[in-house]
Amino acid sequence: MNDPRASSLCDNLLIPFHGFGLAYFGFTALSLILNVAPLPPLEAQKSLPDTLAVLSFLISAMALSYFCLRHRFAPRYRVAQQTTVITLIAASTASFVFFQYRFDTPTRCFYTAAVWLTHGSYISSFLKGETSFISTCLQCGLLALVPAVYATFRASSCQLPMTYNFAIYAASNAIGGLIYLIRLPEKFGAPVSSSKAIMHISVVGAAMVLSERLLAAHNSSTVFSIEECKGLK
Repeated sequence: MNDPRASSLCDNLLIPFHGFGLAYFGFTALSLILNVAPLPPLEAQKSLPDTLAVLSFLISAMALSYFCLRHRFAPRYRVAQQTTVITLIAASTASFVFFQYRFDTPTRCFYTAAVWLTHGSYISSFLKGETSFISTCLQCGLLALVPAVYATFRASSCQLPMTYNFAIYAASNAIGGLIYLIRLPEKFGAPVSSSKAIMHISVVGAAMVLSERLLAAHNSSTVFSIEECKGLK
């Protein structure tokens, strides 16, 4: 349905949604910092890697909501918005790797370095116009699946099982992206911007759910067994 008013309404509904997302991720990041700040120096130093792993994801999600809002009012922020999407994929994958392989240092370091270096290369190619945004997201998404699949074959003890939650997160993003690409709602008479709204909601909503799991992993003092950490449980 090519109704300009209905399409504009879909776009405008994303403003309070991303405003809420910005506040949610910002408040969550601030709460995390305030919880760690009063700790004794040695304990704070010990929890620093865990805190940074969660913060990298929260800040990336917060940046996405921020630039989505800016892009709504100023189209020149489109590239910044797309870049934060790629960064969020990297941050989510790296955070998953950190907690899923918390006690397997070689694997954790290898995948973390591979994720950030590869995504840095993808972002560079995207900004230079060598690859499209869709192609870059597809490559990043496929790369994100590698450590998740690896965890089902060669698990280690972990701080909190993350594979199932990360798989749900990745699937939600993939479904939202696919709906946007094929414009599925529009095929059934929905307003033109419906597919975009669904994509934004699926990406930010999935990030909110994953952030809760990451916080639970950050606060966990339990060492889960290999069997507990293995597979989609």
